[in-house]
Amino acid sequence: MAKLKLMRRWRSVQNNDHLRLFKNTGLLIVINGFNRLTGLVTATLIGRQLGVAKLGDYSLGMAWAAIIFQIADVGLSVILRRDAARDEEKTPELYSNLLPLYVFAMVSGLLMSVLVGELLKYEFDTRIVLFGASVSVGLDRLARFEMNLFEAREAMEHSTVAIGARALLILLLVPIYLLSEGSLVGVLSVLTIAAVLELTVTRFLLARHFFTPYWQLNVRAWKAILRESYPLAFTGIFVIIYYRIDTIMLQSMVGTEAVGHYNAAYTLLGGFTVASTAFNQSIFARLANFDKNPNAVRGIFHRSLGWMGALGGLLAISVFLLSTPIIRLLYGAEFLGASDQALRVLAWTLLFMFMSSLCGTFLNASGHQHFSMRVTAVVAGFNIGLNFFFIPKMSYVGASITTVLSYGIGLIIMYIYIRRKIFPSVVGQKT
Repeated sequence: MAKLKLMRRWRSVQNNDHLRLFKNTGLLIVINGFNRLTGLVTATLIGRQLGVAKLGDYSLGMAWAAIIFQIADVGLSVILRRDAARDEEKTPELYSNLLPLYVFAMVSGLLMSVLVGELLKYEFDTRIVLFGASVSVGLDRLARFEMNLFEAREAMEHSTVAIGARALLILLLVPIYLLSEGSLVGVLSVLTIAAVLELTVTRFLLARHFFTPYWQLNVRAWKAILRESYPLAFTGIFVIIYYRIDTIMLQSMVGTEAVGHYNAAYTLLGGFTVASTAFNQSIFARLANFDKNPNAVRGIFHRSLGWMGALGGLLAISVFLLSTPIIRLLYGAEFLGASDQALRVLAWTLLFMFMSSLCGTFLNASGHQHFSMRVTAVVAGFNIGLNFFFIPKMSYVGASITTVLSYGIGLIIMYIYIRRKIFPSVVGQKT
């Protein structure tokens, strides 16, 4: 009886647009929060058990892996999520065409990680860390690629299970390993095993609830897809550059310890952005219907932007005021006087990041990926230029200032474009 009542409530949620949105957002907030917690625990324990320099090596490896696999993705993830949301019947064929192409892209990413280590002449230990980070990130990206199908159907409960399995394994094994005097390479091995588990669970849920995955080699379809995806590819590349390039530039200009201090603070931002990330994932499918119902989507966008601005501002003020006790609690006295300074500056990134991420989501979902590509290119160039100016003078504090300014200018440009170029064209249309 209880099971029947629960099933009825679940169906009522699934049949109500607002309840389904809140359900999906809530699930993603919880699971992404749990996932971010595992990342924070991992970084904190590396800093406490292995020291600032090892945290710097780990952060450098993860930064390069993020950039490399964003390049390898070539916009295919967004294409899958957007087109699957628009046409459910064609989803199996779309996925079967994209899967072999995406697997090839991930393998190419691994080769790129080896090439980066060789070209930059990193020390052997640093190359091993870079490759280990790339293996774990590449497997995770492959799992997230398939999760786009869950997001397109607004079935985030399946993503929650897969991400939760990975996060739980990391949260259990990494502390045990590091507290037993483990090494950084061992930590990366744990992350790789967890990513394999995530991919396995994702594939099982996809086959059980949607369709059995299969491969289809169609070169003609690949050419058409890549022609459409390249603006999304460059957008993602430029975003990840101004999201991660500061770590790489800090290492080359100042050193590994500066990277460790900066990323002790920067890692915390990921935990605070859980709400905005979850909301953007949940609302993407609705924003993708802009062509069908423009005035309704415009209203959704404006209300959402207000919510993101309020939440981001509240979090920014809170983190600014509590930066020193937060760093002391998580990393210890060794990081005080450095990481807390960086965190006080980085806190204001949250205000701009929450709103700019929603603007970027809307541009990609509504088919304006060409402009999104251009604006992220401008911001990436702006970010690199400011880093060249600020990092030699102010080290990790300079990198923090650059991050805040970059997100701010990106938000201004995207919002002006949306207001002046997209929304005026829908005034007077019927919903």
